[in-house]
Amino acid sequence: MKIIKLDKVASTNVYAAEQIKNKLPEWTVFVAGAQPEGKGQQGNSWESEPGKNLTFSIVLRPGFLPIPQQYLISKVVCLGIEKVLSDRVQGVKIKWPNDIYIDDKKICGILIENQIMGMSLGSSIVGIGININQMQFGSGAPNPISLKQLTKVDYNLDDFLDKLLKSIQSFYDKLRSGEIESINRKFHDKLYRIGEWHRFKDEGGEFAGRIEGVNEIGQLVITHQTRNEQKEYHFKEVSFIR
Repeated sequence: MKIIKLDKVASTNVYAAEQIKNKLPEWTVFVAGAQPEGKGQQGNSWESEPGKNLTFSIVLRPGFLPIPQQYLISKVVCLGIEKVLSDRVQGVKIKWPNDIYIDDKKICGILIENQIMGMSLGSSIVGIGININQMQFGSGAPNPISLKQLTKVDYNLDDFLDKLLKSIQSFYDKLRSGEIESINRKFHDKLYRIGEWHRFKDEGGEFAGRIEGVNEIGQLVITHQTRNEQKEYHFKEVSFIR
């Protein structure tokens, strides 16, 4: 594992994508001290006070994984982060498709960008932003939380990064060795709002639904309360309301 520290970079994912042309080895990690243009899902930005949190990107080479199973990369990354956080606080859950929540507040966002080469995955850039020591958030994001806000502890960022990377690598190694059933089971158990009735919105409008799980290609499976039927959703096809 090679960790490259950058004082300031617009986005570690963008930087990694530029550098990956140089045939970077797997587990090259770019860490930003400050990241003013951090990328989130749906074009959103990620707020992070310089020197307070962890914003980094991991280069993976998951050529062993068939393209239809690429969502498994998200699963192992989420599980690796969840484990480290759960060692310190309670109520850590994985919000589909790839955020980490504590109760109803967001502590971590993940953006995975895959490059397809022929019939396999050539590379994956895993961008992670996790709130560690930041005490105030001013971007207007609806529900941010940091680990320090919850525990009142000031964390050493280098030590915490080391724990995160080792945990993610452990789950990634399980994926490489074919332990998919175990990964799916753990991910299912940690899903945010699993088995509970809540409000959602799809192209047909708002509805009451219950999350049943995530299928083998990464679709969220929801039972509709009024129609008593299940429907599968790709990313951006359904949103959480409350």
